Amino acid sequence: VPSSFLIDGDGRLVAMYKGPVRLDSVFDDLSVATDSDSERRWVPLGGTAIEHPLVRELHTMTDAVAQFQLGRAQISPVAAIQCYRESLGLAPDFVPARINLGRALSRLGRHEEARRQFEAATAIAPESRSGHINLGIVLEKLGLTDAAGEQYNYVLGLDPKYIPAHINLGQLHESQGDIEAARERYELALKLDPDAVDARNRLGVLLGREGKLARAVILFEQALAVKPDDAESHTNLGFALEQQGDLDGAALHYQRALRGLPDNEQIQTALQRVNRKQQKE
Repeated sequence: VPSSFLIDGDGRLVAMYKGPVRLDSVFDDLSVATDSDSERRWVPLGGTAIEHPLVRELHTMTDAVAQFQLGRAQISPVAAIQCYRESLGLAPDFVPARINLGRALSRLGRHEEARRQFEAATAIAPESRSGHINLGIVLEKLGLTDAAGEQYNYVLGLDPKYIPAHINLGQLHESQGDIEAARERYELALKLDPDAVDARNRLGVLLGREGKLARAVILFEQALAVKPDDAESHTNLGFALEQQGDLDGAALHYQRALRGLPDNEQIQTALQRVNRKQQKE
């Protein structure tokens, strides 16, 4: 007597037996695999796939995830959008696909469409921090800063220690001209997580604007100690060193930033500017 039955991903029935079993005389297509340690026999029964709702659902979700992963692998946002739409056609409540579809749309400047995807994602999963964060970002791009702030604060209500929400609130304060509120938000983020690279970068940028370059350099160097290949940290450190007159150091960090962002025109321009200054010396 079989001890249990399983249905595999292709809808085939698998019976698991304990102890000796001889079924090959009954089933011509029987395949028995013996586990010498447990003395169990796995008996797959070939034939017509079993039509069961759970099996169909599993297949559908597997296909949806495959389209989602294919979308993530795309370089072109247009190609990625097509993959995410196909994924959602199979599984409309697949939140990661909705979020990534929204991001891809936003990359193309289609912010209102992206907003609808993020709103749908947060309606499906109200606890999705990523959904609310991305909704806040696109709301900022649409000029709805108060609504964006509400999204970031909602996330902090879910998780008061969620660093991206603190960073985004700080940047929102910066855009509104409230530098002190931004500084407090970045400092709070660093208290919660001393390794928060984005917080060190943003705080360093604020200090650099105030002419406190030595302190800014320290923050950028600390960020690189945590994440040595971070292009933003190298760019910020390069700019601070350029302001201090350390052209060799600035050029070095701009070059390292370009390793991570080889097509970034702003970094290319900064490196060219430093090279011209070096030639004049």
